[in-house]
Amino acid sequence: MVLEDAVRRRLPDDAQTQLYEGRGCEHCLGTGYRGRLGMFELFAPDENIKQLIVDRQPAMEIDKAIRKAELLTLEQVGKLALVTGQTTLHQLADVLPTL
Repeated sequence: MVLEDAVRRRLPDDAQTQLYEGRGCEHCLGTGYRGRLGMFELFAPDENIKQLIVDRQPAMEIDKAIRKAELLTLEQVGKLALVTGQTTLHQLADVLPTL
């Protein structure tokens, strides 16, 4: 799995990027998971992106500006949660089957 620069920059300085797998216990009924994690993709355009939209620029131009502004996609948010130990690859693949 590739971690994009936008994801890497959001990692804590002391982050140990590794993948985890839940083992399960009697408290989690053998699932290996505790609680829930909400993952969200929030589109908060900056002034440049807003202007591109107002000017009815092609979607590819808007997408370039979004990537340049380093707004995270849902997939990137999932990768960040994965490498910081907040979820597992199995759970992430259930939500984002394109991984």
